[in-house]
Amino acid sequence: MLIQPTLRTELCVQLNKPPDRNRIEVGDLVVRKYEIKIPNFVKAGLVIERDRNGFLSISWGGKIECMWDDYDLMRLE
Repeated sequence: MLIQPTLRTELCVQLNKPPDRNRIEVGDLVVRKYEIKIPNFVKAGLVIERDRNGFLSISWGGKIECMWDDYDLMRLE
């Protein structure tokens, strides 16, 4: 049985950097895509480690947070 979609879909990809540089790496400055309301929380962080599973260790001022890959973060240019 063949099912055809009822809505027209288009694939669109926009890359600002070469494909090998779209991933957040160690040494990148990052910010969250959403705001956190914690007193004295630094908005920009520094990626200090990325393991083989895609977990990032990020230094937010004096705090270190381990979080999953790049979904909640944007690299600062």
